[in-house]
Amino acid sequence: MTVGPGGQSNTVLNIPRGALQEGVAIIGVETDPESFPWGFDPQGRQIANQRQMSLEGEQGVPLSERFIGAMDSNHLPLAGVFKGPVTIAVPYYDNGNGMVDLITAHLKDGSVKPLVAGAGSGGALIKVNTLALYKFDGATQLWVKVPGSTVNTQNQTVSATIYSLGLYALMGTPSNDVASAYAYPVPFVASRDNAINFKNLPDEGTIRVYTISGELVREINFSVGRPDPLPWDVTNSNGAAVAPDVYLYTITSAGHKKTGKLVIIR
Repeated sequence: MTVGPGGQSNTVLNIPRGALQEGVAIIGVETDPESFPWGFDPQGRQIANQRQMSLEGEQGVPLSERFIGAMDSNHLPLAGVFKGPVTIAVPYYDNGNGMVDLITAHLKDGSVKPLVAGAGSGGALIKVNTLALYKFDGATQLWVKVPGSTVNTQNQTVSATIYSLGLYALMGTPSNDVASAYAYPVPFVASRDNAINFKNLPDEGTIRVYTISGELVREINFSVGRPDPLPWDVTNSNGAAVAPDVYLYTITSAGHKKTGKLVIIR
């Protein structure tokens, strides 16, 4: 286990008996590879970062990078693979909102250093349930997803089985999960409420509000950077106040769909 400047656990590496190759005297885990880029190609890493963002958008940035290295008794670096499966648990921080948040440590010199990175580039929110462990492949200059990553929300770690030394990182992906999305208040009372709010939306998608007979009342497209919750001012596509009645809404994202009911009282 490695411990950061603030005393928080940074990494847990479980190496079973017989998993180390011959000649290994020291196993090290660098918790700040960006500042101490040894054992991998920093330029290739930057190229991999850019490629990952082109695939996954603003959520596709490395969080909590860890470089796992090995040295022999002469402190010379060793490369290669483990002889057996090794498990690693890398932390994230969530203050209870289901998103990856920033955690920092105050160092002796007065500076503040991130221990676990927070939002993606541009402030894009990263949902905890999209996190997985990735490994940097220097030959292809790509981040490759490690199979079988699991998120432990109680311990706030992401764990996986690995078979080689190298540079690892947590990453998220754009969320298209609509299962936890909902609208409130229901009913909406015009004399009391200012808007109907849509909460726990995926990163990108569309909200459509219909009459009971199926007539489209309003369509709202949303993307990264939207407010959470996302308010609807209860007007139709022409800007007119929606009449009191019962309505249906759908939330769709990348083929996923959820339907709900709204009640408007004026």
